[in-house]
Amino acid sequence: MPAPRVLHAALLDRIKDSLEPLIDTVWDASAAATRADMLRVLGAQTEPPNHLVPLPAPPPASPQKRGAANRLGRGRVKAAVHTIIQAEHDRGGATREEIRRKAPAFLGVPIKEGSLKQALRLLRKEKKIETRNSRWRVRSNQD
Repeated sequence: MPAPRVLHAALLDRIKDSLEPLIDTVWDASAAATRADMLRVLGAQTEPPNHLVPLPAPPPASPQKRGAANRLGRGRVKAAVHTIIQAEHDRGGATREEIRRKAPAFLGVPIKEGSLKQALRLLRKEKKIETRNSRWRVRSNQD
């Protein structure tokens, strides 16, 4: 004959009460072990493998690109040269040296000789300036 249900419930409650602290202890230990395993695995993944060799340094940039960070935007030199020449209109224009001396105030950096030469050439080609007695000046509309 089977045991009464009340006895089953009482017996199961006592087993549950005695096993609960043991189950909690095992649960905490497994969680700690899992965390330690995860940290160990993650630590192994973040360390560089010994068999990999670092890449060689890239070759130095070409001379044209080395100063690219300091270069002015397209057309800025020409616009600054034109502005300087316009400002010197009352004095009969500006010489190359005067333009070169005043350029840092407009641009923040000095103008290289080649850039100045190109700007003057383009402004003359566009018929915005002309040269008289080594002075560059705004071209008059009468010419």
